Order: sequence, then C-alpha cells, then structure tokens
Amino acid sequence: MSTISYAVIGGGINGLAVARQLLLDYPDAKVSLFEKESSVAQHQTSHNSGVVHAGLYYAKGSLKARLCRRGVKLIREYCTVNNLPYDPCGKLVVALNEVEEKRLQALYQIALDNEVPKVKMLYGDEIKTVEPNCIGIAALHSPETAIVDYGVIAQFIAQEIVELGGSIQLSSEVHSLTNENGKVTVTLQSGVEHAKQFDYVVCCSGLQSDRLAVSSGDIKTPKIVPFFGQYFVLDDQYTREVKGLIYPVPDPEYPFLGVHFTKRIDGKMTIGPNAFLSAARENYDGKGFSFKDISDYLCFGGFWRFFSAIYPPHYVSPKRCSASRVLLTRQPSTFLRCAI
Repeated sequence: MSTISYAVIGGGINGLAVARQLLLDYPDAKVSLFEKESSVAQHQTSHNSGVVHAGLYYAKGSLKARLCRRGVKLIREYCTVNNLPYDPCGKLVVALNEVEEKRLQALYQIALDNEVPKVKMLYGDEIKTVEPNCIGIAALHSPETAIVDYGVIAQFIAQEIVELGGSIQLSSEVHSLTNENGKVTVTLQSGVEHAKQFDYVVCCSGLQSDRLAVSSGDIKTPKIVPFFGQYFVLDDQYTREVKGLIYPVPDPEYPFLGVHFTKRIDGKMTIGPNAFLSAARENYDGKGFSFKDISDYLCFGGFWRFFSAIYPPHYVSPKRCSASRVLLTRQPSTFLRCAI
C-alpha cells in the first residue's frame, strides 16, 4: 500500500497545528508544510495580543463557542505538558453606565451558557478587589482567562513536526494548486520545475488565502480587506497598576471589542488597539504600502458596503473622536503595532 502524502500551505499556528495533527493521526503519512517566509509564525501568529479567550462573547451552541472552549482546554494542556508559558491572569469586562450594564448581563448569561469556569458579576467596590485601579458600576470577572505567546507555541510545534518525521519547506511560496488525476499539484512561485504532487492539500495561507484560491481556479470572493491595530506599551513604572486584562463592554455598532488593557506574557502592559484600514496586507509596523493590496479592496464592492455600514455619512460622534484623539496623541516610551 502506497504512502499517503499531505501538503499543508502556510506556516502560521493553524498550518503548523494541522501538520502536527496529521502526523499524530497518520504516523506513516508523508506530511510537507510550505511556508513563504524564512521561518514560521512570521505573520498573524506573532502579531496578536496573546489572549486565550474564554468564551464570553459567542452565542450558546455556536461553532465559535464550541471551538473557543475546546481551544482553551487544548492550549492549556499543550503549554502545561511542554512547559510553555501560560498565565491565567484573569479578565474584567467593565460597564460604566446602565446601558452597558444591561449588555454586560447578556454577556454573563452567554458565559454561563458556554460553561466558562468561575465567572461572576461584580458591582461597585467589588471591582477593586480584582483590579484596585479600575472603576465602573459593574464588571464581569473571568478569573481563568489567560495569556500566552502564540509565536513561541508555534515554534515549538514546528520542532515537533520535524521530530515526528514531517518536512517544513521554508522560503517556499505557493503560487497555485491544480487537481489532476486524483492528485493535487502544488506549484511554487519559483516555477513549475519545483511543482510537487500530493494526495491531499490543506490550505492555511492566512492573509493570502483568497489570492491562492483565485490562482488555483476558484472564484474571487470572499476577499480579504486588511485592518491593523496599534497598541501602546505602558512605561515600566506603571505596569503594575493593572494586574490582568480590562476590557470595555462591546458596542454593537462596531465589530471590535474596544480599547482594552492587555497584559503580555513578558509582563509588559499594553493599551489598545485602535483599528485602521491598512495600506498593505502584511503591514505590522504601520509603514507598509502596497498599490496591489489597496486597489484590491478599493475595487471590491463588499468593502464599500462594509465601510458605509460602519461609517454612515450622517454619523459623527465628537465624544468618540475626542477619546481617540487623546489616546493617539500621547507619546509612549515604547510603541507597538499589531495585526488584528
């Protein structure tokens, strides 16, 4: 019986996890992972807040809720077994007025539905027992919400893949996939002379996944529209002012969780993110610019429908604008930008 071969496209944490699981499930299989960069986890995996969300926001029974709770268990176990940093620093979602408190009660019910452990509501001065410098009329406390370093986890998974007999091919950008006679041909950007055939291919190509789909003969939608977020890093003397994670109650008018305090696994404390339409897809320092990426979304009707829904022409909120302006004009000692 011939050996079954698998290709995984993309060396972020998703692609790495898929390749690892294939090797665990099918030890005799040939598994090859293709990554366009010179090392793994160079994109979203190493440019995020590092929060292991507990499941406070996703409707009961939804796929997101199930994946979130299952993911927490798996990542906690993986970090514990392999002695990787995992800090259950806890999280507060804080309401500042009665409208937000009503939304917070709904989040609390979702957390209970999703069996998030040890969640409870705090009121008034009870909040200070968790975060002494936090104020609000109510807060949802999730004491087991954790933080990790996904880049470190990804690097460890990559080592495990090699130890299990898998292959990681770096600096190998995939141009297209072609189905022929029961096989899938993986053609690299370097040319057809480097094309290889596999029985199965799993694509985890992140910010380039829509383009890989089109170059492989698929339709042009859905299309990725890139946004990026900016985080401030607090000066060291203020780091201990916040113990864990402090979030606002999400505003249903906006598709983001709002500006929040986020503890990092290295002990630093960040404030952010804001959210900007990005001038390039892989734009992690805020300086990236790509005519191709910009024209891609400006010529996409879905972008304009999204934009008009988020920023209707008649909507102006001086309160929101002034709050954003105060945050953005402060001069932090360290400035960090992350993709969201």
